[in-house]
Amino acid sequence: ACVPVYEECGTPKKRCCEERPCK
Repeated sequence: ACVPVYEECGTPKKRCCEERPCK
Protein backbone atom coordinates (compact mmCIF):
# COMPACT_ATOMS: atom_id res chain seq x y z
CA ALA A 1 0.00 0.00 0.00
CA CYS A 2 1.31 3.42 -0.91
CA VAL A 3 0.43 6.73 0.67
CA PRO A 4 -1.34 8.99 -1.84
CA VAL A 5 0.30 12.39 -2.12
CA TYR A 6 -0.54 15.31 -4.35
CA GLU A 7 2.15 16.10 -6.90
CA GLU A 8 2.12 18.18 -10.07
CA CYS A 9 1.66 15.34 -12.54
CA GLY A 10 0.08 17.47 -15.22
CA THR A 11 -3.20 19.33 -15.46
CA PRO A 12 -5.07 19.00 -13.30
CA LYS A 13 -2.95 17.62 -10.43
CA LYS A 14 -3.28 13.87 -9.97
CA ARG A 15 -3.07 11.77 -6.83
CA CYS A 16 0.28 10.00 -6.84
CA CYS A 17 1.88 7.52 -4.53
CA GLU A 18 5.23 7.87 -2.82
CA GLU A 19 6.15 4.42 -4.13
CA ARG A 20 5.31 5.43 -7.71
CA PRO A 21 5.86 9.15 -8.23
CA CYS A 22 4.34 10.60 -11.39
CA LYS A 23 7.61 12.29 -12.29
